[in-house]
Amino acid sequence: FNTTCTVINGNGTVFGADEEITINCVSNVFTVGGLISGLEPGNEVILQNNLADDLQLSNNGPFTFNNSVLDGGDYNVAVISHPTSPNQSCHVDLGIGQINGLNVSNIGVVCSTLGYRVGGNLTGLSAGNEVTLLFNTGEQIVLNQNGSYLSPFTLLDESIFSVTVSSQPNNPNQICSITNSSGTISGTNVT
Repeated sequence: FNTTCTVINGNGTVFGADEEITINCVSNVFTVGGLISGLEPGNEVILQNNLADDLQLSNNGPFTFNNSVLDGGDYNVAVISHPTSPNQSCHVDLGIGQINGLNVSNIGVVCSTLGYRVGGNLTGLSAGNEVTLLFNTGEQIVLNQNGSYLSPFTLLDESIFSVTVSSQPNNPNQICSITNSSGTISGTNVT
């Protein structure tokens, strides 16, 4: 452990009397921090070190917790509040360790926007027929039975979606239409 000591009244000459020499030792403290990336503009995440030292971040880049940690002491960084506009998930890399005579600056916090699926309910499709839906992302799904469906891919939270019929059923010929075919992803699957 790193400790700094100072001596008071450590110099002089002894002339037959007791002299008092004082030694004060203080354990060194070090900062804990790192780099956050992927946080969407306008979003906020709250990190915590050692279940007490909360740090609210609203920008990507370097960060340092407000409270220092004694040399030899543990640090344990966690996300206690994830960003919500758009919904994001943040995870901590290298967030657990012990101070070893140096500031900690290699903790990584990476945030990514959550994705959700778009779906609905298909009715009126004749047996043996199929309809192809086209999403504004360029992806297509082929449906061949009535009932609920969800896209196999996700769209990012707060992104705009639209769905059109790209290929109508033709065995027998049918015309399919879509209601509520566009909108904005709002923190949940669209069904």
